[in-house]
Amino acid sequence: MLPAPAMSVAVVTWKILLATSAAGVATRFSTAGAALLGTYLLGLPHSFGKIHHEDAILVFAMAVLAFSRCGDGWSLD
Repeated sequence: MLPAPAMSVAVVTWKILLATSAAGVATRFSTAGAALLGTYLLGLPHSFGKIHHEDAILVFAMAVLAFSRCGDGWSLD
């Protein structure tokens, strides 16, 4: 697990990547970064023994968007 200051930076970075993915800015990089960082951040609570079933679909959706051509339809760049 990352230390507390690094974890807060990771959360802020993930939220920025999610926002840029939604806006379509550097779509390929931002969706892949959001998928990787989101997998770590959303998977971290699972490593302590409690299973949360409601957030698994978010990880799968981010992975699908990372490999798709989602920035071709509508984007700012």
